[in-house]
Order: sequence, then C-alpha cells, then structure tokens
Amino acid sequence: MTNVDVGWNAPLGERYDIVVIGGGIHGVCVTYEAARRGLSVLLLERKDFGSGTSSNSMKIVHGGLRYMQDFDFKRVIDSNREFRILQHIAPALVQPLSCQLDVRGRGVLFSLKFRSGLALYNAIAKFAARAVPSALDVPASHYPGWYDGIILDTEEFLLSYLHTAFREESGKVAFRNHVGDVTVMCREGRAVAVTTASTGPIEAGAIIECVGVAREGQPVGMAMNLIVDRLDLNAGAIARGFVHPHDGRSVFTVPWRDASIVGTFERSYSGDPREALSIDPEVIDEFLAWLAPVHAEFAKLTRGDVRFVHAGLLPKDAHESEELSRASKVDETEDGRIRVLGVKYTTSRALASQAIQRAATHLDKSVDDALDRLVPLISRSALVREFTAEYPKLSRPLAGGELTEGDVVFAVRHELAVDLTDVLFRRTRVANAGHPGDTLIHAVAGMMASLIGWTDSEKQKQIEQFEDDIHFTGGNIGTVVR
Repeated sequence: MTNVDVGWNAPLGERYDIVVIGGGIHGVCVTYEAARRGLSVLLLERKDFGSGTSSNSMKIVHGGLRYMQDFDFKRVIDSNREFRILQHIAPALVQPLSCQLDVRGRGVLFSLKFRSGLALYNAIAKFAARAVPSALDVPASHYPGWYDGIILDTEEFLLSYLHTAFREESGKVAFRNHVGDVTVMCREGRAVAVTTASTGPIEAGAIIECVGVAREGQPVGMAMNLIVDRLDLNAGAIARGFVHPHDGRSVFTVPWRDASIVGTFERSYSGDPREALSIDPEVIDEFLAWLAPVHAEFAKLTRGDVRFVHAGLLPKDAHESEELSRASKVDETEDGRIRVLGVKYTTSRALASQAIQRAATHLDKSVDDALDRLVPLISRSALVREFTAEYPKLSRPLAGGELTEGDVVFAVRHELAVDLTDVLFRRTRVANAGHPGDTLIHAVAGMMASLIGWTDSEKQKQIEQFEDDIHFTGGNIGTVVR
C-alpha cells in the first residue's frame, strides 16, 4: 500500500526465536530488544497492548537520585544510564523534567546531606553517561533541585517501540492482541511452543513471559495517581516532591499536558488481578485525606477537583506485606520459560535486555547488549501524519476535535485496534486525562463500525463498554477500569 503500511495483520509464522507473552511496556521492550539483535519474535497480548498498569504510570523516567539515600550506587548508575538511553532513542517523547524537593523545616543537617548527595549524584551521572552513545546533555543538579525525565505520551511511546521492532526486522516480527489466554506447550519437560484460541501451535526457541501481576500466586497491591487541573505548585513546569509527614513516603506533583499528576498513593488490593480493576469512590476520598497534611494546596483538593484517576496493579514481595515491591527481576521456571517482573518504566528496556541475554542459553545466536547499536524509535505520530498526507480526505477532523479520520483508520487498519477503547485510550490520547465527550465518542464509533463491520447494536455495545471502562463514579471523576 504505502511505506506506512505496517502489516501487523500479516500471517504468522510456524516458529520464532522468541515468543513474548504479555504486551505491556516490558513485553514491548523485549520485542524491541529481540528485533534489534536480529531475532525473530512474536508478541502475544491477552487484551490490548499497554492496557494494564503500563497506561497508568506517573510518566516519570527516574535518573536514580532516590536510590542515593540507600547508597545503592549500582541502581543509581543503571537508572541514570537508562534515562539517557531513552532520551537518545526517543528525544521527542522523553524530555528533561525539572524537579525540586520541598526542604522547608528540614534543618541544616538535612541540607548538608542533601547537597553532598547531589554533588555525588552529579559525578555518578557523568560516569553513567559514558555508556550511552551520543548521550544528550542533562543539566546538573543544584540544591534543592535535579532533573529526571518525563514521557509526554506513554501510549505513543509504547506503540513506537512496536513500530520500530516491526521495521527493524520486517517479516520476522509479529504481534497479536486480544488473543485471550496463551497456553504453553512442553516437550520432555521443556516449554517449546504456544497456542491460543485463534492460532495453532507456534514453536519458540525461547518463551519470555511478561505478564506482570497476572503471574499465578503473585501478591499484588494498587498504585494510584490523581489528574487535576494544573496546580500552582507546578508553576514553571517544575515537578515538586515532598515527604509525607506521617508515613514518610514520597509525594510528587508533576506537570503533564495542561494538568498535574499527583501521587503516588498505594494500598492493598483484594480483587483478582486478571480481571478488570475496579475502584470504589471512597478510595478517592481516602487518597485525598492522605494528601491533605502534605501541603496546603493539596488540602484544598476535593473529589470535584479530580479530573481522572490513573490506577494500576503492581507486585508485592509477600501477601502479608503492605509495601509494593521496589525490585524488578528476571527468573526462569523449571520448564525453561523466562519470566520478567518489572516495576519501573525507567529500567524496562534494561530488564528486557537481561531477558534476551538469558534467552541466549536457549538459542545458538549472539545476543549481546550492543549499546553502541541502539535503534532510535520510529515516531508513531510521524507515521500517522505520513499516512494521512497520502489520503487527504482522511485529514478531516472528527466532531471538531483533535482526532482526524486518519487517526482512526490508521489505528484499525495498521495497529490491530478492534475496540472503541483501544482507539480512544491507547491509539490516541483523547481519553487518558478525562472524558473526551459524547460527540467524539459517537463519531469514532461510527467510523469504526464502517471499517470493522459492526451492526448498530454492536456499535452501541462498544459505546456502552467504553463508558463502563472509563468508569465515571460521579462528578467528573473517572478512572480506566483495566
């Protein structure tokens, strides 16, 4: 068709070097890392790409300063290196974020320790930068501030990884979403193939599971961030950090689009992690009550000020623990499946690289990290613009909004979007900070109906499902139910 016809619907092969189960940020990064090493790879996702916790982060890429207090210098180096790598491969999507810590009332001793820590952090950051080719310059830290990064659009970031992987090894990389459960098939005690309800057996040199909290027996907790109108605390596009006066946890408010993201609030979760996440409205009040003693501007917030809630499930180290896990890991099952359990967007690429190197024991191929051969991410937005330019009629805006007909056609024809929620939440950003409006919802649903062949009743069901997914609980509060 055109050079933007990505062909994600192409027929599947009978065997791949790597089969990845789970299409969140870690599974997507494994796919990218496999492709840039020349491996054939198939990614299978039970629902939609990035439809779980990956869509609910605070958007921050951490440079590692937080680990200085524990003298975990390796983690500082790793985080800072990955921050620079992400800036290197996606400079339009990962940008420096000026951060400041509230130091009021912390005393002279704290000031001395913090200043010393920042000086050491600057030295470590320079060391970490040497590992990254063409590393972008990150401004040095100056008391009481430092620089992390922010991912402006996590959905586009994730999809750009997939487009890049597909182009890097065209014909050897394949994706499928909405496949339901994936069955792993063993031979002589070793995992050698997978099958789904829509595919026959597909053999794999190595199987890498990136299913997050859906792992059997995995204890989980819930992490939440509030989306509110831009706070005065974020004036000058500065993120501000606080220490909670009661439990000592970190509280951040981050400027994002025309809003502020406030969090992160953590609590237990008793639901089934494989089922849709649901949040009782009273939990929002609990969150706001927790924020109130941190700062006067937080104390003014009410439920009516909350535009949206980003919430997701993260692993805990033990069922009886109240704390979410802070450590990512790669391990292997007795039947040879490689399992990735990640907790940070920042180090998702590095964790994926570890998984690919672990897979080398199953493959007779070289899979070195090759940081000198990093592949810049293809801009998903650029692909859509190129596609729309070739078909000018598709440049017409939908319902006077920020979407065009081309946005919807591209998502359906070239990115495996099959549900209204896929398009509004994850192929575009119109619904990830609040309700996009009934007019736009119906316009997109009408276009998808003509493209996919929905009947009127099926189209109405999609609209109702979207409204249920966005789960408005009263006022203007909404949260994506995963």
